[in-house]
Amino acid sequence: MMFGKKYSEKRKYKRIDCYCLIRYRLLHSQGAYTENLASIRNISGGGLLFKSREYVPVGTELEVKINFIALEKPISVLAKVVRFEVDKKNAGSYRIGIFFTSIADRDRKAITQFTEFVKED
Repeated sequence: MMFGKKYSEKRKYKRIDCYCLIRYRLLHSQGAYTENLASIRNISGGGLLFKSREYVPVGTELEVKINFIALEKPISVLAKVVRFEVDKKNAGSYRIGIFFTSIADRDRKAITQFTEFVKED
């Protein structure tokens, strides 16, 4: 354990708090499940964290439409769940972290530019 040194961020993209909506569907070999609505907690050019009432285990592949506030139309991505935890503050809710596995360059750029624009506290 080291003391007195600053923690260095290991993420490739800057992550910011962002509260907007997504629609997502779980993908499987037979196609996609029903579309669900959820709220984003934070976002980066590489992925996002959202809150949901649905159990979505790590490794699940998703089709996601992000209603991103900085753009005129939703961004569509394919993603994989890399983190899943029970939301201790809200019974029956989960915090789900996803990694973008397929995203258009222009969409990743738009998210990245937005995160760079937002000032840190």
